[in-house]
Amino acid sequence: MEVHKSSLLAVFDATQRLEVPLFQRQYVWSEDQQWLPLWEDIERKFTEALEGRKDAPNHFLGAMVLDQKQTPTSYVVVRQVIDGQQRLTTLQIFLAAYRDFCKEQESDDLASQCDKVLFNTGMMANPEIDRFKVWPTQLDRPQFIDVVSSGSREELLKRHPLRRQPYARKPDPRPRMVEAYLFFFEQLEDFFLGDDTEAPLAADHPISVRLNECFLSLRNALMVVVIDLQ
Repeated sequence: MEVHKSSLLAVFDATQRLEVPLFQRQYVWSEDQQWLPLWEDIERKFTEALEGRKDAPNHFLGAMVLDQKQTPTSYVVVRQVIDGQQRLTTLQIFLAAYRDFCKEQESDDLASQCDKVLFNTGMMANPEIDRFKVWPTQLDRPQFIDVVSSGSREELLKRHPLRRQPYARKPDPRPRMVEAYLFFFEQLEDFFLGDDTEAPLAADHPISVRLNECFLSLRNALMVVVIDLQ
């Protein structure tokens, strides 16, 4: 096997599909246990970027184990995710939220950069599947496709409106990946826009500049350990 460290976005730069095997469990990460700690790690690197702390150490987000999948000749390499599928999937959900927030703030060029780490481009044998950088286990695919492909929070909410059972005090929960997207989108709003009582960090700079600096920190300061099985 080969073990190497890689930046977060470099994992998604390659023309490949990281496929979660059918025997893997469904997506189970939740806000308190995983989404919030992950966001706090990302927020810390964003803060360092906007404060100009170029000497801050890189942050490792964990490890993932990948295995080459034997497939017919294809333009898109397929690797099975043996370990780390929950993390990989969540990072894709975060990047989708970041892309859509950039669109909302009219940073369309940066949103296009986000698309490059969400979707494969070029020649594909099966574009409906091969275009996705990560391909979840079967039961999770419909919600994952909606999260990554909707293109905006508004469209995603149209596809997954809140529904309430008769006489129920609370609405039914949305699919877990949709809730993850909405959580990260709200965190991005708070970080970049602030609120009525507190201005956002580096508010004297245009939001397009701040979004770009933070995207660079995603590319350069957040690392993962990749274990490739031979």
